[in-house]
Amino acid sequence: MKRKLLWASMALIFLAVFNFLFFFLGGFDHPASVWISYGFLHFSYLMMIFSPIFAGKKKDAATFATTLTGISTTYFLFEAIIAIVFFVLRPESYTLALILQVILVALYLFAFLGLQLANSYTAEAVSRQQEEVFFLKSQASRVKLLMGRMSDRQADRSVERVYDLLNSSPTRSVAEVFATEAEITDCISALESAVARDSSSDVIGLCNEIVNLTNERNQTLKLYN
Repeated sequence: MKRKLLWASMALIFLAVFNFLFFFLGGFDHPASVWISYGFLHFSYLMMIFSPIFAGKKKDAATFATTLTGISTTYFLFEAIIAIVFFVLRPESYTLALILQVILVALYLFAFLGLQLANSYTAEAVSRQQEEVFFLKSQASRVKLLMGRMSDRQADRSVERVYDLLNSSPTRSVAEVFATEAEITDCISALESAVARDSSSDVIGLCNEIVNLTNERNQTLKLYN
């Protein structure tokens, strides 16, 4: 919070000094071309300052904020050059000033919003990948906790087989296997109950079912590589 307050204070100092010099040296009587440049210059500066806000608070927000700020800073520098030219020349006609400013801000917004869209897709892809990895690893971890708990050696080997298969399966997922993954989750819940009862026949049967479902999932995923 302290850093944000310091940054905001620095931003306000720049605006205050700029406006003091603008009105103290140039007065209040300016042609429309100057006022247009004045307004767009303030807009570009504020966008440069507040760009990090648009990055959100996701894991990669710092990287997104740096990129967004870079685009906004570039826009501000170009805008400052154009604005200074109109401040000095003070043309009576505002047509050229308005056209240049509108084109420049349109290019900036196109790049800024395009990057925001790309960032959004990237964040969604990363989130989806994390969820996919979590699903498989969490199910494998559940099965791992069941290993060595059966009095029957064959049943225990079946549990180990399920763990090895889940642990080596691809972590990515697609909508076409969501139903199969839900069945795997239900079967693992049933397997946990069967192990708790030390029911060898149920454990072996459920392990075979989980293996079949997992193989079905993995085969389906191969079609979407």
